[in-house]
Amino acid sequence: MINLIKRWLTSKNEKFNIVAEFNKSSANKWDKGDSPFLISASIVKGNKDYKHSSSDTFSGFRVTIDTKQSLNDEVFVTIEKSIASDQELIRKLIRVGFDTLEIFRSSSSHGFESSIKSHLKSFNR
Repeated sequence: MINLIKRWLTSKNEKFNIVAEFNKSSANKWDKGDSPFLISASIVKGNKDYKHSSSDTFSGFRVTIDTKQSLNDEVFVTIEKSIASDQELIRKLIRVGFDTLEIFRSSSSHGFESSIKSHLKSFNR
């Protein structure tokens, strides 16, 4: 029982660390002028339609774009493609229990969500 609790705590800690690393990297890109928007990630409930065998209770990885200006769908797609291109991140997200990728503008319901597994590239060797 103790080992099960240790594994659960380690998994939760890793989940928070992934979010913290993402936020630090995003802040650095913003600070250097490499990104037109300050974005940040958080853990949210997720969408039950995207559940998989490793899904956690709070399984949503929400990326929030901090801007008051209206955004066209192209901005959301660009951020989604950027995240999906980082296959190491996608695999980590799945492994620690995330199943939903959400991208929203801050203080708005304007955005979208998708299955994180849909962004996983097939493994070819």
